[in-house]
Amino acid sequence: MSNYRNNFHTISYIQYPLFIIGILLFFFSIYEILNLEAGSTIDDIIQIGTHYVNLSFFLFGLAVSFSTLQDTSKTQNQLSKSVWQHPRKGKIALLFISLTAFFFISISFAGMVFFPDSIINKLSYGFLAFGIAYIGVLKAAIEMFEHHRSDRKNQPIN
Repeated sequence: MSNYRNNFHTISYIQYPLFIIGILLFFFSIYEILNLEAGSTIDDIIQIGTHYVNLSFFLFGLAVSFSTLQDTSKTQNQLSKSVWQHPRKGKIALLFISLTAFFFISISFAGMVFFPDSIINKLSYGFLAFGIAYIGVLKAAIEMFEHHRSDRKNQPIN
């Protein structure tokens, strides 16, 4: 593997602290909501919750983007290997990843355009970051599927 690939693979480990910070922020929002004073309104709860959840999704999207820097010629674990080697499982995984990206981007745009005063609008930037990151995951998944398919082991990849 070239030096550049090694560098990108090493950089991809930034995903783990970003995931951890995103999860901590998500739980911090729950903690903050539970510790609101007795006179707090539902708007206070929504304001705190959407702020931290939006930030969590943004960090999850950033973490997922860093995860796509890993070497796609290698599988990360046995489950990943079994999915990408099997033609049908690989296609199902690619479809699931595509639908996930489409879902988050669609919800984001719907929140921005059609529901300007809703909770979805407040979460739309985090959803958009997460959805765009999943497009990168889709590209990496396609490469992994091409590299590891058992029915194309001896055929050149175009």
